[in-house]
Amino acid sequence: MSRQTIPLTANKVKSVKPKEKKYKLSDGRGLFLQVNPNGSKLWRLKYRFNSMYKEYAIGVLICQPSRLLQV
Repeated sequence: MSRQTIPLTANKVKSVKPKEKKYKLSDGRGLFLQVNPNGSKLWRLKYRFNSMYKEYAIGVLICQPSRLLQV
C-alpha cells in the first residue's frame, strides 16, 4: 500500500531555502523537487524500468517576480 503525500503548492515551492546538502520535496507518484545547495531547484521523476529505479530530469524551476507576470 502506497503512502499518501500532500502535493506541493506554488507557495511552498517558492519558499524553500537551500541547505548544506541537496534534498528532495515529494509531490507524489515519483515526482519531486530537488533543491541544491547553490539554490537551484530541479523537477525530477523517479520511475522503475526492468526492475531498476531511474530518474528523469524534467527541468529547472525558474521563479519570476509576480509583478512581471501580471498584465
